[in-house]
Amino acid sequence: MATEIPIKHTESGMMKTGVYGFSWTYFFFGWFVPLFRGETQTGFIHLLLTIITGGIWQLYMCFKYNEQYMSRMITNGWVLDGSEDVNRLAAGILHISLDSNVEREKTTTNVKEITNVKEITPNKTPESPEDRLQKLGDMKEKGLVDEDEFNSKKAEILKEM
Repeated sequence: MATEIPIKHTESGMMKTGVYGFSWTYFFFGWFVPLFRGETQTGFIHLLLTIITGGIWQLYMCFKYNEQYMSRMITNGWVLDGSEDVNRLAAGILHISLDSNVEREKTTTNVKEITNVKEITPNKTPESPEDRLQKLGDMKEKGLVDEDEFNSKKAEILKEM
């Protein structure tokens, strides 16, 4: 059974719910799951492998998909954001170093969540809504935010204009 854990993007501060463990969703929906999560290329690769293996791939991926998805999230700048015990358990199951998770969070710049940038730092002026929209668009292109998050943050920024 899949277990949920909060994850946080180190640059934007956005929060998501990550999962690890057996994926009943993948068991029932197979290669559609990566498509639902915005991983089109991965979805089509899984479709191809499911066809080639006569469905055995789908049974195997029920046990591995959440781990692989979370590994991709971690390498794209997301960190585990649960309690210390929950993070330790998830890191063990996901086969990642909790130290690297903490280190990544410490070494990244402390950027406020994109919609809340109002503070003036030395030698910098506050970002205009247009600049924040541009950054948000760049994050969407890089796959750091999904369509729903993009639309939500875009609406918040547009309200400020």
